[in-house]
Amino acid sequence: MKKLVLLFFFFGLFNHSQITDISDSDWYRSGNFLLKELAKGKNSDVKGSPYLNNKYENGKIIFSNGNTYSAAIRLNIGNQKFEIQNKNTKEIVELNLDETAKVLLSGRTYSTHSLNINGSRIIALLDECNIEGDYKLYYYAKKNIEIPKKMNTPAPASGFEKSELPEWKDFSSYYISYNGNYYQLPTSHKKMSSMKIFIDIDYKNYRKKNKLNLKDRESLIAFVNHLNKNQ
Repeated sequence: MKKLVLLFFFFGLFNHSQITDISDSDWYRSGNFLLKELAKGKNSDVKGSPYLNNKYENGKIIFSNGNTYSAAIRLNIGNQKFEIQNKNTKEIVELNLDETAKVLLSGRTYSTHSLNINGSRIIALLDECNIEGDYKLYYYAKKNIEIPKKMNTPAPASGFEKSELPEWKDFSSYYISYNGNYYQLPTSHKKMSSMKIFIDIDYKNYRKKNKLNLKDRESLIAFVNHLNKNQ
């Protein structure tokens, strides 16, 4: 009976109704309907790839009850969904991850979180960089489609104008969670030092002494450890 319940629970994760759609303001920067169409699956009209890694890797789905499921997995950071490939049939299904499970892929653990970006609430897959204390560090791997801006140049004499293809661009960022709220980390120390969540620490002294790099994972992990020690 336990096996049947587990199978029912697992296949329930693939139900498309379990995850909130990503809002237009987050990953369709221009608000153009064309971008929605281009972002659907593989498209030769878009340069680049929406995947964190194009190849499928050995990963694990870890359920909150302790059970695990091994599979060939890759992460589509364009639409924030995992894809699982059947090793025998090569069939691909999307995994709609929810709060009852996590995914371990390439040595990193991913879980779902609700973020407020540009005034819109979205569901995002976050890489758990450092979640041991009150301050928690996450990496939000994200790609958006960008349509090239048209240059104000005259058309060539042939009358044929070659247009640039839309392209997947990286818009990844780090987030710190504190007291249930998520804060996107800037990449400038001036903006970072003005964030009100960093209390009772001398940020300027810390960054100079430790050569804090706001784009480096290990450097930020050490910074979050420092924040938690000074609670």
